[in-house]
Amino acid sequence: MSLREPQACVSGINLRPVVTNLNTTVKVAEGSTVSYSVAVTDADKYNAILYTVRASPEEGLDYYSVDNNGKVTTRKALDYEYTPLRTVTLYFDISDGFCKAPTSWLTIQITDVNERPKIIPNDIEITVYEGFINIDQFWKVVDPDENEYHTWSRTSTSSDLDVDDDTGSIFSKEEIDIDPNVKSKLYNLKVRVTDKGGLTADAIARITVLDKNDNEPIFDKAVFDVSANECTKPGTILSKVTATDRDSSFQGNDRLFYSGTGRYISVMSDGSVVLTSQCTAGINDDTLAHVTDQGQYPGPLTGVPATVTFSCSVSGVVTSGPSPTRQTVRPLPLFQSPYSSACQPCPTPPEPITTTTTAATSTTYTTSIYTSNTKNGFLDNLAWLVPAILLGIVLLSTLLYLLWRYCSAACTRCCLRRELLKTRSPKVQNVNVKPNEEPNVKPKTSVEKKEELPPPPPEPPCVVHNLLASGKIRILMNTYTDRNQINPPSHTALPASVAKDDEVAAIVLKEEMAEKEAIARERQEKIAKYEKEVNEYNEKIIGVGTQPSPKPPKRKVCNIL
Repeated sequence: MSLREPQACVSGINLRPVVTNLNTTVKVAEGSTVSYSVAVTDADKYNAILYTVRASPEEGLDYYSVDNNGKVTTRKALDYEYTPLRTVTLYFDISDGFCKAPTSWLTIQITDVNERPKIIPNDIEITVYEGFINIDQFWKVVDPDENEYHTWSRTSTSSDLDVDDDTGSIFSKEEIDIDPNVKSKLYNLKVRVTDKGGLTADAIARITVLDKNDNEPIFDKAVFDVSANECTKPGTILSKVTATDRDSSFQGNDRLFYSGTGRYISVMSDGSVVLTSQCTAGINDDTLAHVTDQGQYPGPLTGVPATVTFSCSVSGVVTSGPSPTRQTVRPLPLFQSPYSSACQPCPTPPEPITTTTTAATSTTYTTSIYTSNTKNGFLDNLAWLVPAILLGIVLLSTLLYLLWRYCSAACTRCCLRRELLKTRSPKVQNVNVKPNEEPNVKPKTSVEKKEELPPPPPEPPCVVHNLLASGKIRILMNTYTDRNQINPPSHTALPASVAKDDEVAAIVLKEEMAEKEAIARERQEKIAKYEKEVNEYNEKIIGVGTQPSPKPPKRKVCNIL
């Protein structure tokens, strides 16, 4: 950097400027600014001092500047960790415009300053299950200083949780058990991290400990006594088994499921003991009852089974058990034991006994799990009954439609036959008779016998039959008396140029004409055949009587010719 080029130094007339505070090193702490003034003296008081500055490395001039008075200042904030040039040397060329002082230098060094660390994140929520807790380091310490070492500590008073000094991991001093009947427990753990310079940063971890399914259900008793008599109806609830789970209701940890099946009794899911088959007096049977909870983590647990002892007594007598609430089961009006040969009427039982205990007042009862609700059963059947009825209606409609089509076609054919017979029946000949005159009728002799009409020839195809019935066949016969008159339809003549140049077209045309002639001959043969049959039929009719032949009914033209 040059403000003005110096002039030549004249000996004895001008003196060189003298620099007193350069050729030294200045240390500047990061985060602070540089303010350093160069001290220059000149015996020539009236000459202005000129400064020319260069830096090593050259990028140092981006961080430092020198004004006209020789004051060095910073252009940017200085950060030891993020500034690539921690050391910069400035070289000064100083003159008074005539004489130049020797080149001087100034080295500036940025020194590291201990900065406060940070914990990220500084507020976090964690959820764990009860038991031994060991949470690995999940937060990060950010410290801009290099080669730092941090120490963790717990600042909150907690007897259950602590933090590792080196890693910051959270652990429990002993197994945490929040039972019984506690779903969760919250811990607020405050921690602190300290760097080697003594600066600290604080954070908090909010830890929620959830109830874990770690307790097996336990039956209230090892043996449950139940009893019935010969008249007890299957499906009757005899008693109930119970168990206890020390876990809370969180995620179904204390929800119990019972099971067990024996010869005469079954343990239902709610613990009810139900009679499944009729018993005979004197029978005893033992059944194992099982209980399992419905916990999700780490999974369901099964308790130690209990024994359900069943006994059967005589009708109307029930053995007493340890349960304070027991009812004499109302027997059926008539009961036939599977081991006896005759039905024996059960004695009339007493009214239900209500027993009052210190715990509660309970009335024993008899219910049946096999009794179905008639209303609910009807509603369940309605779901498939309605589609079945609709399908039946559709099938019945289809059947009626097919029957109608068949009957209508049969009736139509019957009516056509009837009309045909009416038209073929001979009509009575009208005889004109004048008044006072006898009709001129030749008496018929007994010798004369009316010759029966021969059966008509088989019906020809519909077109020919229709032509015969309408009298048009004679016109056709008169028109086509000569076979030679039946000429095939004329074809359009080919152009002269095509006929001369392409003989193949002529051959194809000839074959088509021969085919048409063969079809015409076949038609003529059919007409001659049908003409012969009609003539024979007319001769037979004329020879028998003078009545004209009835006209056959009109038929639909089929167009087979």
